[in-house]
Amino acid sequence: MPAARSPTAAGRKGGRPREWTAGVGGEWAYSRDLSFGAEYRHIDLGARTVNTGWVDTFVLAFFPPNSSAVHYTIDQVTARVNWHPWH
Repeated sequence: MPAARSPTAAGRKGGRPREWTAGVGGEWAYSRDLSFGAEYRHIDLGARTVNTGWVDTFVLAFFPPNSSAVHYTIDQVTARVNWHPWH
């Protein structure tokens, strides 16, 4: 069975991963004791080629390896209510 590849930037020029994140958020004070906030974040974990199953040596002689390219992204929204009772 072949060894698993590391999920780092194997095969890319310079070996540098292309992951990134960006976001924006804000908070609004309704009163001295209560505030509301919201945040948005986009996370891009880059593309990877992953092995999608076990392939034995006999099958590899007739068919290419069983792999698939995937691109991982996450979009996250957070809303919050903050209570500040000791102000």
